[in-house]
Amino acid sequence: MKRLVVSILILVFAAGIGISSTIFIKKSCNEAVTGLDNVLSNAITENKEEVNRFAVQTNEYWESKKFYMNILIGQQYTNNVTKALHQIIFFAGIGDYESVLLHTEECKEDLHLIIRSNEPKLSTVF
Repeated sequence: MKRLVVSILILVFAAGIGISSTIFIKKSCNEAVTGLDNVLSNAITENKEEVNRFAVQTNEYWESKKFYMNILIGQQYTNNVTKALHQIIFFAGIGDYESVLLHTEECKEDLHLIIRSNEPKLSTVF
């Protein structure tokens, strides 16, 4: 009977960690996408100060979540987003808004890929 209880507790604990990590990944990526949407809208109007502010703010947010994201999804995915964010900041600083738009869209695609790849599916659960 003890073994059954311990097995059930381990199963519940593992499920809880899986669910909470999925929620964390989705929330973090969606928040970064929101920041990138702000960068995008200000880059279209060529508002340099706001583009820089939102780009740096989004990068700081991503850096604060990156340690846990590396553990949960792997460094290869987080490095793509980090690289794109650094490129956005660089191009925003020199006023190259076409490149800002390009790298912002690329970064958003990487974030959406992370979200989609971490959605629980029957094939990935079992």
